[in-house]
Amino acid sequence: MICSEGMPSGRHPRGYNAFPRVLVRYVRDASVVSLEEAIAKMTGRSAARLGLTDRGIIAVGGRPIS
Repeated sequence: MICSEGMPSGRHPRGYNAFPRVLVRYVRDASVVSLEEAIAKMTGRSAARLGLTDRGIIAVGGRPIS
């Protein structure tokens, strides 16, 4: 799971630029994780961990969140 726990104030990594940093540093530069795995960790897995069953994935027949 990759998430940000901070509020968007200042330039602390927890509140600002967390996802782009992961994509650049660990996906593109270090090749530690694939792009697909990183996106899954930022979306569906985070939502599932938080118990948000109607969010985090794109699926055929899924309903839009309004």
